[in-house]
Amino acid sequence: MPVHDVKSGVIESAFSVGNFADQVGGRISPLPPGNPFRYGRHKKEKGRLRRGKARNDWKSFGKLTVLIFARSIGFTVCKTFLPVFWIQVLHADASEGSFILTILFSLGCIITYFGGLLADRLGCVRMLRIAFISMIPAMFLLIHTENTLLAMILLLPASFALFAPFSASVVLGQKYLGKNVAFDSGITLGLSTTFGGLVTPLIGRAADTFGLVPALQILWAVSVPGAIFSFTLKSEKKEEKTGRISQPGLAGEKL
Repeated sequence: MPVHDVKSGVIESAFSVGNFADQVGGRISPLPPGNPFRYGRHKKEKGRLRRGKARNDWKSFGKLTVLIFARSIGFTVCKTFLPVFWIQVLHADASEGSFILTILFSLGCIITYFGGLLADRLGCVRMLRIAFISMIPAMFLLIHTENTLLAMILLLPASFALFAPFSASVVLGQKYLGKNVAFDSGITLGLSTTFGGLVTPLIGRAADTFGLVPALQILWAVSVPGAIFSFTLKSEKKEEKTGRISQPGLAGEKL
């Protein structure tokens, strides 16, 4: 058989296999047959359209930032000075002071998960209000107790106030800054854990000057503006009970 006949047969077979795969793929695949890049371009155009319809609510996001910074200060101060408080004020040994951080972070893992579930059921704004209102008495009683067992009990509501509003603040941040989700993530996920670190050295300096307990008054003091600003945020609509809060301008859009 001539060489050119063999090449011709191979090429025809390849085209036959390609046509068959294209026909089968058009039946079982969501990609449109004939142009594999058409679906990708459609999704990109739809994504640009979605970002174009989203709106930014900077005023509400500014109010939310106050809550985020208040929680960040409370969390960072707790994880930094609670072991010292356990040793100096409650007269526990160093191992118990270190173990209290294990309890705090273990409670944080559990409460963060259930805090998200509660935010889906109650609404994100209501979840923030409950957390910051409970933070005021929980922190106040915690830093004024001198009983180790009572301090352990009070650590539970204090941990709830610190960790429960985390997921709710992330969701609200994405809602308020629908066109700048990356910037929102820098605040709700980045500064929510690092802003408190900027304040902690000042708290340590105050503890050296005035004493540890007077310096830790910041724990309940920062929760007061957090609770106040939580009531300035508008509550979600009652029909949004699925846990997915739609961005402004996206109502009725099929994704």
